Amino acid sequence: EESSAEASDTKLTLLIGTVLKPVPVNGSPYFYFYREEDDELLRNEAMIDVKFNRNVDESNDKINLPPLFILFTLDNKPASLKELSLMSSQGSKVSILNAFVTTFKDLESPSQSISSKTKFPKLHTAVSNTLVMRLNSFVAEQTLDRLCLEHTSFKDSDDETLKKCETVKKCLYEGENICNSTIPIHFYFSKIDSMLDASVSVEIEGDYQEGYQFLCQCLSNQNDLKLKELSSGKFFAVDIEKHGWCFVDVPDNGVVLIYVHHPLGNAIAEKVAESAYRVVTDAIHCANQMLLLKHMHKTRIASSLMIPENNAVISRTELSKNHDRVQQSSILEYPVGYFQCDISFKESYELNRRCTLTSAILELESSVLHSFALLNRRGIFVYKDEDGLIFYMRLQPCPGNDSKPDSVDFLVYGTQPVGPSITVQLSHLLKKKLMLICVETISLVLTKNPHYNLWPTDIEFINNFETNWRKLVHDDSVSEEREIYAFPTAVYDPVLVLVFFRQNISGSTFFNSISDGDRKVEENPSELLQDSNTNDSGFPFTFNHREFNLCYNATQFQLDPKFQPVSTITEVGKHYSRIAGTGVALIEIKLLDSKMNLVSQTRIGNSPSEEPLHIQMK
Repeated sequence: EESSAEASDTKLTLLIGTVLKPVPVNGSPYFYFYREEDDELLRNEAMIDVKFNRNVDESNDKINLPPLFILFTLDNKPASLKELSLMSSQGSKVSILNAFVTTFKDLESPSQSISSKTKFPKLHTAVSNTLVMRLNSFVAEQTLDRLCLEHTSFKDSDDETLKKCETVKKCLYEGENICNSTIPIHFYFSKIDSMLDASVSVEIEGDYQEGYQFLCQCLSNQNDLKLKELSSGKFFAVDIEKHGWCFVDVPDNGVVLIYVHHPLGNAIAEKVAESAYRVVTDAIHCANQMLLLKHMHKTRIASSLMIPENNAVISRTELSKNHDRVQQSSILEYPVGYFQCDISFKESYELNRRCTLTSAILELESSVLHSFALLNRRGIFVYKDEDGLIFYMRLQPCPGNDSKPDSVDFLVYGTQPVGPSITVQLSHLLKKKLMLICVETISLVLTKNPHYNLWPTDIEFINNFETNWRKLVHDDSVSEEREIYAFPTAVYDPVLVLVFFRQNISGSTFFNSISDGDRKVEENPSELLQDSNTNDSGFPFTFNHREFNLCYNATQFQLDPKFQPVSTITEVGKHYSRIAGTGVALIEIKLLDSKMNLVSQTRIGNSPSEEPLHIQMK
């Protein structure tokens, strides 16, 4: 408490000492104005009078100014410099400080009485106004320091807090040791597709109200300097203990005002003011981006201020170089792409080797993203999510190499974080479309050449297709396509039956055999199939299950006689084909014994078996 009081005393006495000097009599309550600074006061008089709305008679510019003495009273008692310095040691007691200024009657009119309407000489007016401002500044700063100790943060918006904030604003306006700055506002105006000074009235249809709404929204949403909006356009920094009193005012007149006072001094207050300045300029930039995005979504036309005509992405370094030129110019012209948005979301989709970058991007743009396309920018799409946030998107090709496949980058630009409608729903639509593109490509290859040898990557893609698809549609169910058929006892040579089966089904339009080199199946062969009724007249035979793997190819082109004039499909087959849809599937045929063990060694030419055998298809 002693250090605080001492600091306050020193500040008050030094403040009075900048204007007055005490009369050199011990304990005298009188002060006098010394002439070293009267020229400066006279030069600043016009500014002072404007602030206090006072008019000073300029006819006395060259008259000899009379001497000026000041009497201070503290609680209606004359107070010397020492008593003024001890004023703050009275604790929470409220003291009333008065200052009386000496004046002299006109010698030519000695009978003229001094009234409240009598005009002070110019020097008296300047000194009085300066002294009033200094004392009001001292009171304001003391009030700010006291309120800082009482409130370390804003936790609510009750009436008491609002009243104290009003007091703080008045003190910030009156204080001298206050860091303040003014930031001009330029808003995008869609009617002329350019930037306008918000302080200039608009003669064409429209106003800046929407821009101010976006600006206040951006100030509330940013996290660099957490602000709380207590009333329309009035913001205070939440962390009072760290930032002191930081007040941001958006008064709808084309400028943003920043006032900062910190109990620890002006050096820290200046740093807080610099941070607030950056926050406000970023918020103005963000508000213009939101105006441009709204215009883009409404008209499906992009402004060159956001997206250049060649869809080029301009680096921040190049934009910062042009920024100085724009600020120095009196014409509100901003460089092309100045308001381009940052990437809010990015996801990369690897392509199957069957798909090319150009065809994949063209298919995605013409199917999934077609309804979001812009009219004047090819390959750019605008999207509005369920929360009302607007983003623009593009697909960017990324060529691969020997160790990395080609991929497509899905880039989303905006001013806010992306919601699940893009990160989940739209992204999954793109992934599913890429999977279907690969299926159609494989299906088309098999349609043109049924005996084409599929690559190992094709086999792997088809095997994992259903699992990956279920993840995209959030289906956790497990489905295993498996059927078991038991041979009747009359069948004594199952291998021969499977050979005829493969021959007949391969003659269909939909089924093709997979060669041995395309497929590798892990097998655990059992011992030689033993049959109690089998004699030794048969021949040993190695059953290769890979020779009985089939590929099912249901493509839309198979039903087109112009594409495939010769077809073995029947009318019933066409009906089931339309119900089943299109796609590619792998069918594995395995020969099992009665104990469901895989059979690889058997005999052909044996007599009929009494024990039924099974085949497994999946």
